[in-house]
Amino acid sequence: MARKSSLYDEVMDVVGEISDKANGAMNFSTKDAAIFAVWHLKKFKPTNSRLSASYAKSWTYKQTGFQKFTVHNKKYPSLVHLIEKPHDVISHGKKVRRSRGNPHVKPVEDETKFHFERTLNEQLDKLGL
Repeated sequence: MARKSSLYDEVMDVVGEISDKANGAMNFSTKDAAIFAVWHLKKFKPTNSRLSASYAKSWTYKQTGFQKFTVHNKKYPSLVHLIEKPHDVISHGKKVRRSRGNPHVKPVEDETKFHFERTLNEQLDKLGL
């Protein structure tokens, strides 16, 4: 009976060690992906030169949970949607024109997903997992 519990304990120790290593790789990869996304979003300059520098500098990330980060624009959260999506421009109650959207978040999101997967695979390969 003692052999079974001893073997069980050894297996659980190995599983716990592998789990800790995988969690460390996941933590590193998620934070790296958030930094990657912020860096790419800060390079985007909207056509309005008055806001472009301030808008670009306002991108940041924050940790919202375990292995969970949110990338957001701190100063202009509602402006992101207006720049990203086409919408009507209304002046004095009348539609003046339709703005063209300038998608900049979706391409960065796609690049970040790819970057996250690549970074996680590299980290797991380094650990031999």
